[in-house]
Amino acid sequence: MPILGAAVVGNYSLSLQIISMMMIISSIFYKYMLPQQSAGLNIEKIKKLLVISSIILTFIAYFLVPIILPVVFPKYIETVDTIKIIKNYTH
Repeated sequence: MPILGAAVVGNYSLSLQIISMMMIISSIFYKYMLPQQSAGLNIEKIKKLLVISSIILTFIAYFLVPIILPVVFPKYIETVDTIKIIKNYTH
């Protein structure tokens, strides 16, 4: 922290928390679908639901987070740019 400073570490930490919250649903679906698919069960409906929920979460992250984040956390406005950068490198 002494090298980067508290502001950079705070923005990075908040960005990671927001990205982690957005990935929870897809992680849960993946952990449920893996044993089901290996058992030979038909999980096409679940796959479609996962894709649709991932698309919705992506739109929420892209359009609503930059609007909501400065209202909820006015001191962390730079976090919006950090989320976009981290999101590009997590997938």
